[in-house]
Amino acid sequence: DDPAFTPPDTFNEGMITEQACTDAASLMRRVKVPVPPAVSSTGDVGVSYIHWPASAAAKRSYGPTLPLVLVHGFDSSCLEYRRLGPKLADLGIDVYAVDLLGWGYTQLSDVESFSAQAKVDALSGFWAVVGDNGPVCIAGASFSAQA
Repeated sequence: DDPAFTPPDTFNEGMITEQACTDAASLMRRVKVPVPPAVSSTGDVGVSYIHWPASAAAKRSYGPTLPLVLVHGFDSSCLEYRRLGPKLADLGIDVYAVDLLGWGYTQLSDVESFSAQAKVDALSGFWAVVGDNGPVCIAGASFSAQA
């Protein structure tokens, strides 16, 4: 985890009163992920995400599933999945909602490129760190579904 990251206070600072948003924001973390020097001269960027672990009872009932990475749409954040993530976890799916580089609560300082390739590099780095490059299912909304 990135020790410099503080999850957003969507209720007091963002004035979002929806409980699902507040709950999801409280789960948000940011992890340093490796990226090429063209993306950041430091060799890493902070990518924010929310993890909803799969329900153990549902996993026993339905059997094993691939983890699912949800990628938000244009000009949004991983909070876009604040309602869907917990429901999928209740069905036995390990769910990660991730912020694309340049949006949501990702690191902005020391980033030289926010190109489409930089976003792919950061997302790949995210799964290398968080998912150990294991098999994964990726789903997206809006332009994220295009990738």
